[in-house]
Amino acid sequence: MKDIFKKQGYFKDKINPYELSDNATVELGAMKKNFASLDKDPYTSITNNRFRAYSNLILFPWERKLSWIPPQQKDGNLSSSYWQGNFNPEHKDAIRYFTPIDPTVKNSTLLNNIILHDYDLTFWDPAYSSLPIYVGVHFVKLAVLDKSQVAFSSPNLVHQDGEAFTFAHLFNRVNVRGGTNYISKPEWANHKLEQVDRCDIMEEFEMYEPFESYAVCDEMVSHYVSPIELDDKELQQGYREIVLIDFSLMHQWIK
Repeated sequence: MKDIFKKQGYFKDKINPYELSDNATVELGAMKKNFASLDKDPYTSITNNRFRAYSNLILFPWERKLSWIPPQQKDGNLSSSYWQGNFNPEHKDAIRYFTPIDPTVKNSTLLNNIILHDYDLTFWDPAYSSLPIYVGVHFVKLAVLDKSQVAFSSPNLVHQDGEAFTFAHLFNRVNVRGGTNYISKPEWANHKLEQVDRCDIMEEFEMYEPFESYAVCDEMVSHYVSPIELDDKELQQGYREIVLIDFSLMHQWIK
């Protein structure tokens, strides 16, 4: 898989959480509760039902050790800060603050082993092999509560993230259509999907099963996920839950 990743700049896969933790059933239950209680993304519109938690950590590769960065007080609440420089045109050079991931989930064997599993598939210049890695973990839920709603990710454009590598793991998907993933050439970053030359779309796919996954090398590709809406509109709601894990050299995103 790593060879494919290095060659084409992205790959699709599926991981088995039960191979990563003997306590996976309990830890998946804790993750499910965390997703169910996510706060609304404070940086989205009133009408867009996007919910989010974020925590960050330092990975020490030579010890295979993860050290979570403590959240900070922001307006009376514990928050973790997230900065993408100029890579997100909706929030250029802005520091955003999100509710942290639940401590029980952060410290679970399952989540920590997913992070290490993903890291083992990344590839770096040998000069950086002895440097710590800055890791961000996002829990993102898009929800639609009636047949008129559409929910979308940020940015709602073909884009690059600014982090060296990003992994996306589907946690759950219920009664939605859309959420189609597109991988395209890097020069189409910050364009609308309809502007992209179809010849430059390298892959188009959807994820339906828990822990279907994909990864991108940021400098090699750009990517996009389409909005979601209700599939069976007679039912009251639908949602799509994703675990995103990104990796960067530590000095790059500390501000």
